[in-house]
Parts: sequence; structure tokens; C-alpha cells
Amino acid sequence: MATPVSVSSDLQQKVIKRFARSWVLGGALFFATILWMGYYFGSRFLEEEANRKAMRLTCALVEHYYRTQQKWPASWNAIESISDQKQKELVEGLYLDWPTALKDIQQRIIIDFHFNPSEYDKSGKQKFTAIRPLQTTTGIVESEECQKLLEAIKKARP
Repeated sequence: MATPVSVSSDLQQKVIKRFARSWVLGGALFFATILWMGYYFGSRFLEEEANRKAMRLTCALVEHYYRTQQKWPASWNAIESISDQKQKELVEGLYLDWPTALKDIQQRIIIDFHFNPSEYDKSGKQKFTAIRPLQTTTGIVESEECQKLLEAIKKARP
């Protein structure tokens, strides 16, 4: 009679071990999924935030250039020609230094250097696409810097 008890005890231990193993594997899979989701969505958020920051700086640079030179920049070199003091003012709070900022915005932002501000639709029905990020990012044109640029373009028109 002692044999059935030990067989039953061995069976219970095997069942408990399998059950525990399943919970450990399931927990590890759940934890790995949560980590992956955090990394995936966190990196997307950081990338979009970097695009927004680059777009804000680009709009501010182009707006300053447009107001001071009374023309649209013809190249990145034209934007680089902005005075050192003004560069520092515009970069402050967005980037650590100017060369880093310029390299970053050149990798993230497309500027249509052939854009003609006098042909831009003043009514706002036409979507402004002369400056845009390489990757789709929400909430960019609504930024204060982009609105100032659009206002400068509208005011300069005959």
C-alpha cells in the first residue's frame, strides 16, 4: 500500500514542477514583451520628438534668414551664414551646440530650396511643404516657430 502513495506523491511533484515551469516561462515571456513594447514605443516617441525639435529649429533659422535677407535660402550654406550670435540664440534650449544642430537637422529635415514664397497661397488652403521632416511626424506645422515663418511669408507678399 505504500507504493501508491509514493507514485501519487511523485506525480504531484511532477505536476507542480510543470505548473511552476509554465508560470516562470509565461512570466519571462510577458516581461520580455513588455520590455520590447517599451523600447519600441519609447524609441518612436524619442524619434518623433527629435524630428519636432529639428523642425522647430529649421523653421526658426529659415524665418530669421527670410526676414533679414528678404529672400528664401538657396542652400544649407545660406543657413550656415547666419551670425554666430543668432545661431546661439536659436539653438539654445534645443541643442547643445551649432555644428551638432546643423548636422542633425540636415539628416532629419528636407528644405525645398526652390520654394518661391510669393507663390505660396495666402489663404492657408495650400499645405506648407517647403520644409518638412523625412519621416512623418505629427504636430510639426503647429509649432510656434513654423507659424512665425508662415506669418513672415504672408506679410512679405505684395
